[in-house]
Amino acid sequence: FFIPYKPWQKTHRLFPLLYLLMIFHAVYLTENYQYTSPLFILVVLTTIIAIPCALMSLCGRAGSAKRFPATLVSSETGERYLRLKFQTDKAVPAGSFVLLKLKGSNPHPYTVALADDTSLTLFIRKTSRFAHTLQQLAVNTEVTLEGPYGEAAFNLPEGGRTLFVFQGAGMAQLPAVLQTLQESKQAPQAHILILARNAQDELYAQCQQQLAELQTQGLELELHFSEKAGHFADANCKELFRAKYNRVYFCGGQEVKAMLYKAYQHGGGHKRNFVCEYTAWRSFAACN
Repeated sequence: FFIPYKPWQKTHRLFPLLYLLMIFHAVYLTENYQYTSPLFILVVLTTIIAIPCALMSLCGRAGSAKRFPATLVSSETGERYLRLKFQTDKAVPAGSFVLLKLKGSNPHPYTVALADDTSLTLFIRKTSRFAHTLQQLAVNTEVTLEGPYGEAAFNLPEGGRTLFVFQGAGMAQLPAVLQTLQESKQAPQAHILILARNAQDELYAQCQQQLAELQTQGLELELHFSEKAGHFADANCKELFRAKYNRVYFCGGQEVKAMLYKAYQHGGGHKRNFVCEYTAWRSFAACN
């Protein structure tokens, strides 16, 4: 079942209006003797705080303080991804995400893999309608970015091993993880599993040098290319979790996440140590 984004967005924009109508309705129906009750005072205080937020959302001003301009400086089309490089004056931390908005379009979220003080490069799957629109952009086109949002760091537990699994477009998180591992003072006690179609995947190819450097420091790397080994299945999960991991980070599709989570719990892992992000919820970006 699929709901187009624009109708979904318009119906959700009505929620602040509905909230304001409910406030008016509640105040109008309140009797005089209730004005001094503790419950009424509490409701009034919380309502006053929320009214400005509702008005900002209704007017489309939510997030306006985090918006900043960016300029397209290069555009490259690969086998699966569109690579757009923007110049911007705002530094964005690795691991967070920004919203990209064109004139007359809705904002689209992209994960930040690496941060740079002056440039931002997005790797965008070519399958979406918005990606087709972005392919038509000319160099020096001005766009609007909003953010950064979300966490920008990865918690590496001391004295234990961490498993990172990246699938498909979720590998846009890989450069940020590698940067964190390189900046860590301790040797990387980590195992990285990459699930890709083949070795020519653009997101994997851009990280090969960093991966090779970290392998010399003790990083364990495992590659699973579906064109040769077939799709990642339950048997692969069971084999993977023969080793014990203190924490698991996953970025990819829900089907693989479900298999990994089941195998991790079966091996005694706690759900609070399983961190995941679905690529179906967000497109992805990399910065350089």
